[in-house]
Amino acid sequence: MRNLITILFFSLSSFTILSQETTILEGKIIDTTGSIADAHVVNRTTKKGAISDENGKFEISVSINDIIEISSIQHYKRIITVTKEIFDLKKLECEVFLKSNLLNEVEVTNGDLFSRFQSTVDPKMQEIALVSAKNTLDFSNVKPVANSDYNQNDEVNKRLNNIVDPTKRFEGASFGFALPFSRIKKDNKQKRELRYKEKFPKLLKAKLGADFFHKKLGIPKDKYHNFLLYCEPLGIENLFKNGDIIGVMDIFFKESKTYLKLIHR
Repeated sequence: MRNLITILFFSLSSFTILSQETTILEGKIIDTTGSIADAHVVNRTTKKGAISDENGKFEISVSINDIIEISSIQHYKRIITVTKEIFDLKKLECEVFLKSNLLNEVEVTNGDLFSRFQSTVDPKMQEIALVSAKNTLDFSNVKPVANSDYNQNDEVNKRLNNIVDPTKRFEGASFGFALPFSRIKKDNKQKRELRYKEKFPKLLKAKLGADFFHKKLGIPKDKYHNFLLYCEPLGIENLFKNGDIIGVMDIFFKESKTYLKLIHR
């Protein structure tokens, strides 16, 4: 009995000493575009922090089981527990994920259509638009009529008025601007939606954690993307985009049971 107590005492003492031992952790923060500068790294356990340099690197004092929080304005927050493996390696590379900042559609009034069109369209498109407008508003070929009695002839008067009246010359010009602008706006929206759809699996796993899918739900790692496609018709992307995380998790809990039965048949 005494020997057992002695062994237990030394085991607890060793664990305490090990847990209190500290080391300097050298880390690097990255995302899909490269290194992340000015990210905040905080050891929640010791309340000490650091900021990543221009190469995304940082140094911070840690012990085993310390909680490290990594945050950046443009990225989702990451929480990392210092394991014995991390502690022994003394190095850590952490990937963070960009937040999806989607802009709302902008309605443009006729009054400022041209100025906004000019500032958002590429130079080649602007040149085409300016040449089109110049040709539409060009009155250099309009010549005065020598016959002062032209008003006596209604048909001649009608034709001359159609030529001289600048509003007639301008008809159709606004349509030339609106059509390419609407196409550009539609293309940009489709590109934003495509970029969000590509990032969605990573954003989702960063938010809920890999253990949620592979341990709690039991989804195999190689079936993660397939499971998301299975749940996609239920609107999980829109729910996640609108911040309804509980709604997304509820769908996953319900659908995972059916999905696992299907893949294990």
